[in-house]
Amino acid sequence: MVNKRTKIWILAVMLPCLMATACYSFKDAAIDPNIKTFKVAYFDNKAAEINPKLSQAFTERLKDEILAQSNLDETDQNPDVEFNGYIAAYTINPIAPKAGESSSMSRLTISVYVKYINHVNEKNAWQNTFSRYADFDATKTLTAVEDQLIEEINNQLVDDIFRKAFVNW
Repeated sequence: MVNKRTKIWILAVMLPCLMATACYSFKDAAIDPNIKTFKVAYFDNKAAEINPKLSQAFTERLKDEILAQSNLDETDQNPDVEFNGYIAAYTINPIAPKAGESSSMSRLTISVYVKYINHVNEKNAWQNTFSRYADFDATKTLTAVEDQLIEEINNQLVDDIFRKAFVNW
């Protein structure tokens, strides 16, 4: 039988662990309880090099992340917070040069300019450019890996944007 001191010790050790786990969850993390709705405007592609699917894919991925990681409702009319901006850069560059000046790897970089408008608390509004990249084997064509790379980079960009807007990391 477990004595009273052991129960208190177990509770003292387990309670902070459980609380830390609960605080680490993204669900409603640091979102002002007065914020109930959001809007994500279409992110136009203003990059010098354009992928025709990127704007739609990025815009939808950002909406999906907010819906999945919060209890906010999407609306087009009088949202509490808004996200708008554009695809600022879409570049492919060689990296990891080999002897003889050829490259064994290439890098796809995507940059997105985001304007976050907070109608509930205007001092929490911000503007920022987020940039992420993914490397791929230079022996592969961009066409062969592009969709996968865009999905990977979009996931990273959206995670960064969500954290800046709602998690305050």
